[in-house]
Amino acid sequence: MKILMVTNQVKRYNSGCAVVIEPLLELGHEVFWAANFGQFVGDIREVSCECCHIDIQRNPLHWKNLRAYRQLLQLIKQHQIDAIYCSTPIGGLLGRIVGWRMGVKKVIYAAHGFTFYHGAPWWWNFIFKSEELALARVTDVLITINDEDMEAAQKFKLRGKGHVYQIGGAGVEEHYPCQKEPEQMRKELGIPKDAIVLVSAGALNKRKNYAPIIEAISVLEQQKLFYLICGEGPYYKRLKRKISKKGLQGKIRLLGYRTDVLDVMRCADIFVLSSFREGLPRVTMEAMALGLPCIVSDIRGNRDLITQGENGYICEADNIRQYEEAICRLAEDGCLREKMGRSNVGKLRTYTTKVVRQQMYGIFSTEFSGESGDKSIDGNE
Repeated sequence: MKILMVTNQVKRYNSGCAVVIEPLLELGHEVFWAANFGQFVGDIREVSCECCHIDIQRNPLHWKNLRAYRQLLQLIKQHQIDAIYCSTPIGGLLGRIVGWRMGVKKVIYAAHGFTFYHGAPWWWNFIFKSEELALARVTDVLITINDEDMEAAQKFKLRGKGHVYQIGGAGVEEHYPCQKEPEQMRKELGIPKDAIVLVSAGALNKRKNYAPIIEAISVLEQQKLFYLICGEGPYYKRLKRKISKKGLQGKIRLLGYRTDVLDVMRCADIFVLSSFREGLPRVTMEAMALGLPCIVSDIRGNRDLITQGENGYICEADNIRQYEEAICRLAEDGCLREKMGRSNVGKLRTYTTKVVRQQMYGIFSTEFSGESGDKSIDGNE
């Protein structure tokens, strides 16, 4: 079969792409990847399928998405596409619409976190859940990555005898070959060897919600407590002002964009993610693989990965006091940090790239052979 994979703007060929493309190629299908490769880093010729640039944009209201829609129509005609696999909110929207418009035999949508979610304003959920309910009718297969989305997806009416699956996200490497030892990284960052280091990584924006952690640190009396934040975004100046206002310039570092994020995380003692919304956060899984105890917000995705008191702590997204207590408990108890870290390493084995790749292979084998079933796919079977 000829299969068109539709995603959004792509900067590099990572495991999330490989776990889709490689199983399809192994099964003997011909794969065409449609995405915005304008900012692609590396040699695109090394990608193992044909890459087709389209002008898709993350902003749903951007006029270039209309051009991307027409480009997708042309690709389907040109290559006589038999099936579409699409992901990302805009890629999923355009991919499913063009699939319906062109009468493509099978349309698969991988939802890496529905735009609607528990805790969002009612009007927000009404708009985006209505959109998903409508698009479900032109979708044959829906793939989810967390329990909350799986529960919602099972209530959708898909096209024909459509099927719903749950997988372990995009997959992460179980053993990351860090380039620098923790001691070396701490020395470069000017952090004492005996300091307790917290780390976060992600875009500096409203959704990532860094403010409660800064507030929690400001009231703690730990003299050797440091907080490293890797990432860039529109909230950089706002966070910098907040850190300065609290007099925490020496303890909280905004490190900006880093190509060595995992090396920075490896030199830390505790990982923190206080987001308002996630799908199944890859950065949390990477922290788990590195053996870090995790303090996370009480949202979908985080609840799938972290069990309260077992491999980390779950706090209400805006509850400064809960973050403060969790940070204090882990900062003062090295044995607890080590215990939770070991638990994370063990739990992460069900979310590795190898496992997710097996899960995707199983889904594609089933869906392109006529078998069926709504279920979580266990890559260890």
